[in-house]
Amino acid sequence: MKKLYLLILVLIAVQGIWAQQSAQTIIEKYAQKIGGKKAWQALKSYHMELDGKAGENQFSSHQYMLKPNCFKMTFKYPERLRVLSYDGISGYITNNEIPEEMPKGMETEMREEAEFFDELILYKEKRYTTRLERDTIINHKDYYKISLYKNSKDTQWYYINKSSYLVEIVEEYSEEKKWNGTLFKTVFDNHRQVQDVKFPFKISLFANNDLLMEYSITRIELNPQLSKADFKL
Repeated sequence: MKKLYLLILVLIAVQGIWAQQSAQTIIEKYAQKIGGKKAWQALKSYHMELDGKAGENQFSSHQYMLKPNCFKMTFKYPERLRVLSYDGISGYITNNEIPEEMPKGMETEMREEAEFFDELILYKEKRYTTRLERDTIINHKDYYKISLYKNSKDTQWYYINKSSYLVEIVEEYSEEKKWNGTLFKTVFDNHRQVQDVKFPFKISLFANNDLLMEYSITRIELNPQLSKADFKL
């Protein structure tokens, strides 16, 4: 009986190792598809220009990223300019240049945005853990589903297309109290090469399957000269 119990434990351990190796292999193939780990590690900053829509409201936007942890977004509506920024320590919001307090949960989200595109392929360097879940079919497409554990309260789920090995969907629960219990889904499409790396040029954001925002990237500048001072408002 003891031998049978020991055998079961060994089989469980082997299955766990196999699943981890499979997740690692899938992530490595994904990394190769978007330029490789070295290319993403060499990316220290970017500036994106975007056009989008939130509900019935059209907007243009600029996004700035500086590693580590600095991120800034501007949203220009017909009669309003909204700016959100995180300088690595503090978060800032302005509406038509009038300051507002940024909630702590939003500060966390802003800090994480700086690593959004490479956090999965650099999970080991960031000391995150991964797990391969059951394969999933969404809209007649086959996906590998990988859980990314950043800490005990922060898990993301990545859906990697089995044919292209590109991430097409990312899911996570918001860390902002306002959105407590809301599952956010980011959908990527139209991946294009920009110098040594590849970005999705069309991005849609859903909250519990309701479309919140969608936008298209019109221009990306890699490694522009930015400093932390650019993220203070």
